[in-house]
Amino acid sequence: MPRTIAIGDIHGCNETLLNLLFDKLEINKDDCIIFLGDYVDRGPNSSGVLDTIIGLNLNGYQIISLRGNHEQMLLEGLEDEDLFGAWLEAGGKQTMQSMGIDYIEEIPDIYIDFLKSTKMYFRKGEDVFVHGTLNFNLGEGFFEDEDELLWGRNFETDRSELGIYRMIHGHTPRPLDYIISQTGNCINLDSGCVYVGQEGYGFLTAFIVDENKFVHCPYID
Repeated sequence: MPRTIAIGDIHGCNETLLNLLFDKLEINKDDCIIFLGDYVDRGPNSSGVLDTIIGLNLNGYQIISLRGNHEQMLLEGLEDEDLFGAWLEAGGKQTMQSMGIDYIEEIPDIYIDFLKSTKMYFRKGEDVFVHGTLNFNLGEGFFEDEDELLWGRNFETDRSELGIYRMIHGHTPRPLDYIISQTGNCINLDSGCVYVGQEGYGFLTAFIVDENKFVHCPYID
């Protein structure tokens, strides 16, 4: 039966991503796979993560790719030298190393085109998928605040403002025990994959939406 699967922040951990997708989840082309952003920076193989997601698209998998704040920083760094410096300090150095380049202008067009194509949010039924969070002060307009969608951390495990919706998001790292115990209408999937060695972190987590089931994989990069 086709599944809807959301996957939290990857941050350059490609071997961990491959293990989660094909060993833990055993994905197939009927599944709808929603990546919540932050594919790049900090981890060892951002280019590999981008290759994996682009390859899934090209091979007929149903992929929805949201934009994270790290993708936003990269794109802004292409246009502004000061913002380029901020991106480097936030993990962009590791991304460029994984691509074997010295200048941001050398990032292959296929990666830039993919990053520019990413969505700010996605809705499927009563589930809304974002990277950061929603601006709960805007009522039904809470999808319109792009800064909040990319950067926001204003959430709790249950928000009455969501009404019929459930929000599934990443961006704010939490220990795995917290992640897999969530039962409210705000589901966080960032279990700090890249923070291996810090107690409770170092996992990549997916959520099988139709089954309310968490699936995780420890960092193996």
